[in-house]
Amino acid sequence: MGVKKSEEEKLLQSSAQKYAIPVVGALILDRQNRLFLMKSSGKFKDDWIIPGGKIECGETMIEALKREIKEETNLNIENIQFLGVREQINSDKHFIFIEHIATTINSDEVIINSEAVDFGWFTKSQLNSISIATPTKLLIEEHLLPKNMLSV
Repeated sequence: MGVKKSEEEKLLQSSAQKYAIPVVGALILDRQNRLFLMKSSGKFKDDWIIPGGKIECGETMIEALKREIKEETNLNIENIQFLGVREQINSDKHFIFIEHIATTINSDEVIINSEAVDFGWFTKSQLNSISIATPTKLLIEEHLLPKNMLSV
């Protein structure tokens, strides 16, 4: 004889994440080697982050990256290079971050959507004066700072 689940238990089970969510994002540099960051309006409220988002079914990682960057910033990216994969597991979510670096030539055409409340182009010396979300900070420290890719 089986045990019947309450409606609340069924709802909780159906809304629980069953698989890791693949997410793309990119460090974006302009012609002056400044880094684009946006101030989050969501989870990382008041912290600066890189743009990116979930890969939709049928979309390649690069297609998703270009789409997410365009939707969130209006930037067109090029010279896209794969940097690596990072994983974040919380009590209720599991994300796989597929990280890239890219350049843009339309840095003066930024239009942010509702996922951000502000944006900026930052030099290496300016990064110490802002609050950067931990995943973004780790990415910058690992891939930009050791190679002196940012302008001073």
